[in-house]
Amino acid sequence: MLFSSLLLHISVMMAVSAIDPPYIRIRDDLDEPGIGFCIDIAGFGADLNYDLVQLHSCKPADSASDQQFMYDAQTNRIIGAANSAADGLCLVALCDSANCEFKLEYGDAATTGVQCAAIEYSSTSGELRYYPGGIVIVDTLNPQVTAQCIVASPSSEPAGQWLKRRIFLQPCRRVQLAKLKEWDIIEA
Repeated sequence: MLFSSLLLHISVMMAVSAIDPPYIRIRDDLDEPGIGFCIDIAGFGADLNYDLVQLHSCKPADSASDQQFMYDAQTNRIIGAANSAADGLCLVALCDSANCEFKLEYGDAATTGVQCAAIEYSSTSGELRYYPGGIVIVDTLNPQVTAQCIVASPSSEPAGQWLKRRIFLQPCRRVQLAKLKEWDIIEA
């Protein structure tokens, strides 16, 4: 029994480690040991929901087209990789006074009026810091300008055989568990 469990665990790890870059994952595997969580488009197959970007268990290469994202350091954008389900799309933040959700759109401010999210990546801290266009976000507990980090929700939800988590914005200094705001960008 132990041997078959070990073989299953090794085969799952081998399948997941075969994911084709580029992709962006939370640095800690959290409650998906050996698999971890990747930025993902909600939905499956023909039912992808481009209006909701989330974290999802990192998938094997043959089903990970909706997890292939890259960070463009020249433009400070997270964009869909060429030939992926998000090809030509960029991460956009939709914020109200209480919350921010992320979705994907064609981000050409001159043509479509859509402004891609400005995101700075620090490979040292692993933080993805969000800067809304022209809006300064102030931490009311400490009234000075604070960076907003893209953060994984503290708990997972079932997603078929996998797990998923919401992503949201929170002042970087107020994230209690650092592992929820530390990301790795895996490049091609």
